[in-house]
Amino acid sequence: MSSNSAASTVSNQYLRIDPEHHVLEMMRQALQRMPSRRLDVQLLKDRVLLTGTVTTWHDKQNIQEKIRGLSGSREIHNELQVCES
Repeated sequence: MSSNSAASTVSNQYLRIDPEHHVLEMMRQALQRMPSRRLDVQLLKDRVLLTGTVTTWHDKQNIQEKIRGLSGSREIHNELQVCES
């Protein structure tokens, strides 16, 4: 194996992206732009779990719909709590 071939093999190992991690990061970035007190998203095999608190029911639904576009075929479990004060 030439040195160019070995370097190419090593660099390709570091460029691999875990699709689950990438989806989770995109979901977390989407949540950072939402008004809330505390939000968390977890990927659990075939579902997405949303937890935390928001100030309105509208925010709860809006967050769920933002995540839906990124969730693929996963079921969304929206456990966000609405706390007005």
